[in-house]
Amino acid sequence: MPTLFVANNRTEHMVGDLAVLTDEQRRLAGYTAQRMLSYVGEGDVLVVPHPPNDSFARYLTELMDVDLGKIRMMAPPPGRFGVDVLSADRFEDFRFDRALAAAIQETGATRLFPIIFDAVMVRLARRHGLAADTPGFGFVGQGGSDLLNSKSVFRALAGGTGCPIPEGRVTANAAATEEWLWELLSSGRCAIVKQDQHVGGYGNEILSPYDGVTPIGAAEVITVPDREALHDLVCRRWPWYSGDGRRRVVVEHYVPDCTPVYVEMSITDDDVELFGHGEMLTKPIFNGLVIPAQSAAHPGWPGYLEAAEKLCQAIRGMGYRGLISIDGIVTPAGEVLLNEVNGRVGGSTHVTRIAQHLVGPAFLRERVVMQRHFWPVPSFDQALAALRASGLAFDRETRTGVVITSDDVTGGTVEYCLIAENVEHATELEDRIGKLSVS
Repeated sequence: MPTLFVANNRTEHMVGDLAVLTDEQRRLAGYTAQRMLSYVGEGDVLVVPHPPNDSFARYLTELMDVDLGKIRMMAPPPGRFGVDVLSADRFEDFRFDRALAAAIQETGATRLFPIIFDAVMVRLARRHGLAADTPGFGFVGQGGSDLLNSKSVFRALAGGTGCPIPEGRVTANAAATEEWLWELLSSGRCAIVKQDQHVGGYGNEILSPYDGVTPIGAAEVITVPDREALHDLVCRRWPWYSGDGRRRVVVEHYVPDCTPVYVEMSITDDDVELFGHGEMLTKPIFNGLVIPAQSAAHPGWPGYLEAAEKLCQAIRGMGYRGLISIDGIVTPAGEVLLNEVNGRVGGSTHVTRIAQHLVGPAFLRERVVMQRHFWPVPSFDQALAALRASGLAFDRETRTGVVITSDDVTGGTVEYCLIAENVEHATELEDRIGKLSVS
């Protein structure tokens, strides 16, 4: 079925206000939107923030056994925030909308598949007659996506279904936030404050009553020695925590030295099925993945999967259809806790799709996949040539090697995933990449 794919990698719906993103964060969103090239098939339409390098696009689609010439790739004119994010104003351009309508008609596309369903995508689906064949549109068409990308709503859903979650509260004002934070900090525990809607750890802040805590899932740890310091901090940071008072705030007990994990599920009319799982590499915020999760051997892992499926069955009953990621943590004490849900295409989805295609449906049992960002290289072409010359590029016969998954033309980096036989082999490949001379 021909599909309209939209690589809306960062939207107001995901991060609140696109204006608060730095130029670097918007640039990251723009080039990692290229990951969606691994989703499309021949006859599909793909809307991207800006067209990728042609040689990279041909490389990735050839790996996925798709003819790039049979994909209709389009980018709207620059908007308020330039070309790196698909902001709402870019879809309001009349000429682009007319060209998009023609592409939909010529390809026969009947459904919409964005990274995230926000109000802009809902309007787009209705305007171009894609609502009827888009799975779960009855839910997302009424703003349901707001629920499944909200950290406060997650706590309500998880609590209501009996899922194990970190101790915490959802707060609506600065006084309640300060009160709960002090309850944690005064008892010698750390806390994490989470913006209700943000991604990649950029909307989180960790507070500690003592020094020496390593941040995982946030950029830094702020030491708070007493109640007066906490009061000053909350007063100063409340507008950032709450989006100038427009959103609720999540405050949780932060357990140091946890292992971040995730499980991705596919929710259909028929059932909930496991799509993939892994561990998130943080330095200190999200910096890559290891798939499958090495914590799958942990005694608490089956309970984590059971809780995730239970949560997804409830979400399925609400009417959501599509991929959904449930994040969690493995604590030093051995607990496996759920701590977030994202009803959208996740940062791991493209890696799983690539591995499924190149290795096979049993790749979770047969291979270890590691994804990394920010490999500094002069250009994609030079990086690929170096990988091929060194024997590191993906080999279809051995079903191992490195796949470049996005190309940051202006920043001089690429994102890659490496497919290995086991953890030791993955470590060896990453070490060889680090020593590779690219010129």
